[in-house]
Amino acid sequence: MIKTGLLSVILLYLNPGVPGVPIVFRPFKRLTGSLRWIVVWSASLLLVGCFRAGAQDQFYMLQPIKESQSLPAGASKGPLVGLGPIKVPAYLDRPQIVTAASNLEYRLAENQRWAERLDESIARVSQENLEALIPSDRIVMHPWSRDIKPDVQVGVQIQEFHLDSSGRARLVALWTLKPAKGD
Repeated sequence: MIKTGLLSVILLYLNPGVPGVPIVFRPFKRLTGSLRWIVVWSASLLLVGCFRAGAQDQFYMLQPIKESQSLPAGASKGPLVGLGPIKVPAYLDRPQIVTAASNLEYRLAENQRWAERLDESIARVSQENLEALIPSDRIVMHPWSRDIKPDVQVGVQIQEFHLDSSGRARLVALWTLKPAKGD
């Protein structure tokens, strides 16, 4: 009895010694068992690749401010600033960029992604901005080692960070500035 269908044909190619199945056109007859599987899987992967839909993914990074002050001569004697921790809400802890469809509805832009983790990107850009804006090049990132004792600690808690329906970015963050040595 001859079975019809693509799966039956593939199984017939892969297992030519099935009793009761007449020998028909078998282009893989000379291939050994493992080589036969490699050919079938390679063909399957090529076919799946042809059906991949959609646009290319776009990756974005946050950029620091462009303005930079030249540090005064005694800048390295400024306060030691500890930057962090930087916290982002769970809805932002993902590679996709979040877009607000309304005040209560958010969507993930599947083809628009962050090029690096958002909390790490915010920390990096914040460090570069602080180095450009304050007269000190003594900034350490959280977590710092036990032997480093910052004079002040700057913490950031992101509340909202998304695109609104008109394409404008919205950022709401809480900053804390406290003496890090317990003074």
